[in-house]
Amino acid sequence: MNSLQIFSGLTSKGFWPLRAFGILLAAAVLCGCHDNVIESRWRNEDLVIDGDLSEWQGKTTYIESEKVYLGILNDQDFLYIGLSSTNPMRNLQVLMQGMTLRIDPKAKDSEPLGIRFPLGAMDMGFIPDENRQRPDITALQRFYSKSEAELEILAGDNPPLRMALLEAAGIDAVLGGDGRQLTYEMKIPLHPNEIFPFALQTHAGALIGLKIETPEIDQDTMRRQMQERGGPEGGGRPGDGMGGGGRGGNGGGRGGMRGTSEHLKISAAVRLANPFSTEVF
Repeated sequence: MNSLQIFSGLTSKGFWPLRAFGILLAAAVLCGCHDNVIESRWRNEDLVIDGDLSEWQGKTTYIESEKVYLGILNDQDFLYIGLSSTNPMRNLQVLMQGMTLRIDPKAKDSEPLGIRFPLGAMDMGFIPDENRQRPDITALQRFYSKSEAELEILAGDNPPLRMALLEAAGIDAVLGGDGRQLTYEMKIPLHPNEIFPFALQTHAGALIGLKIETPEIDQDTMRRQMQERGGPEGGGRPGDGMGGGGRGGNGGGRGGMRGTSEHLKISAAVRLANPFSTEVF
């Protein structure tokens, strides 16, 4: 087994159905690998983007340094990303600060595409309970469940394009959780067209670059910002990381966050699956 190009910084059903997601990895579990490249798996079963990652059983791997499970699938038309975590600090980072997925098609005349989803409670007007030092994860999940779902499209040198998720035709994404577990699913078109203007400009069998990260932020700065707004919370490895989840959710608990937290940063080269190709990589 080869080591993958995945580097560490830190980092059921869903809140929002969207119509419009240096470490050694157990790549054979994730999707297999050749020469430091993740091999995406072909999607040969129905996959509903609903935040319930039970359909990802056996299709993910645990990234120890990041405290998350990650899975990558594709078919002829779409790329699918599944991610889950039961680590309170990682979950809090995503809920408070948001998360950005970046895909580089690595092809001539193709531009990288970034999707910031979720935007993060700090960018969505979340006002914490001033009587609490940190908002608990359950309160954040309730906030998300009642808020308008939005994302930002990041393309080239253009300024971020913020829109309702329903306006991002072709992209499907859900952030879910049950207080203990946070789940993330995203589906992105591989080919742009009149119906799907936001797509990756790539194809099955192609090599792409993938990055998933949260903003790098000092916790002291975050606390000051929270106090200015009027007032995060609880890690561990989940059983298999892919069970259940759900819309809404409750639970939570207290956890510690000391000093400057390490942000989630996953970077990898990914070979999209193509069972119809006779080319050997």
